[in-house]
Amino acid sequence: MGERLNVEIVKGEKVLANAYYHWSGFTRTAMETTNTILKAYSRIKTNVARSKSSNKDLLFAIRLLETTGAGIDFKNKENDFVCEIGKEFKCMQDRNEGIIGVTKEDIAETRRYEDERVTIDIESEEVNFEAFMNYDEEEIQELLEDYDKDKRKIGKINVDNYQLTFEQCFELEKTLNELAKNDTYCVYNSATNEYLWFVE
Repeated sequence: MGERLNVEIVKGEKVLANAYYHWSGFTRTAMETTNTILKAYSRIKTNVARSKSSNKDLLFAIRLLETTGAGIDFKNKENDFVCEIGKEFKCMQDRNEGIIGVTKEDIAETRRYEDERVTIDIESEEVNFEAFMNYDEEEIQELLEDYDKDKRKIGKINVDNYQLTFEQCFELEKTLNELAKNDTYCVYNSATNEYLWFVE
């Protein structure tokens, strides 16, 4: 469980494109993948704005996902825009590197197989990061009982992981990595009043 990641690029309620990663649904791997995209965001946004593309939103979404190593599977593509300038896009290598979906069918298929999802909204410039397992306090205590006493740790964060700014994503990655160094894979999020367990 938790191995397959879906990263979606949306504009408001509209899904522009998504990418399927077969082994990236773990919390820290998903965070790293997300921040790879965010680090290139401003540069790609500027380049797309200067382009003469007929569909800048879709171009932006694809370019963002390409920064992770993902590519398009050009077999049976029916998206006119992708067919029109397909040679300019990266071709899919394998499902571990990432498969970009642009048609309704491809986007739906990625969703069908996802274990975890990260959504990046190019309109609000916020991230919905869902690559955690959620539990209530009683469930968390039961889970911790299965661990040695020295590993029954609960860290703390105070940030809404469903509505993160880009800067908060960078800070959250640092926090999660520091917690993991100390064998802490569970956090109480006071911003959302949830207990979150790392997908590891």
